[in-house]
Amino acid sequence: PPPVVDVGLGRGVTIRSVDDSASLNIRARIQTRATVVDNPRDTAPDTSETLIRRARLVFQGNAMGPSLTYYVQLSFANLDNEADLRLPLRDAYVTWSGRRGLNLRVGQMTVPFSRQRVVSSSALQMVDRS
Repeated sequence: PPPVVDVGLGRGVTIRSVDDSASLNIRARIQTRATVVDNPRDTAPDTSETLIRRARLVFQGNAMGPSLTYYVQLSFANLDNEADLRLPLRDAYVTWSGRRGLNLRVGQMTVPFSRQRVVSSSALQMVDRS
């Protein structure tokens, strides 16, 4: 049978097999920033600037059943990458949860040091972090 395709705003595009043994979800997001400086006394010209702060592409899903999942996040904005390393790969890991109470995760990911560090910038209640 052909794969099932589901598209939704905020959910991305999901392609999955009929028996749910494999799936792929593709999402993207862009965060822009616009700045306007108005000089009321006309001592200097007015300036404006528009930047792409974040541009990310996420692939996630499962393979060979629901116990083996994967997650890959790529970043394409210069302001979102490290200054000394222009690698677009932010997160890439595989998680196996085949046993109750035991998960094994291998790959490159955000270290879960604090809640502030783990929560995605797309899920923040305020604009900035402390």
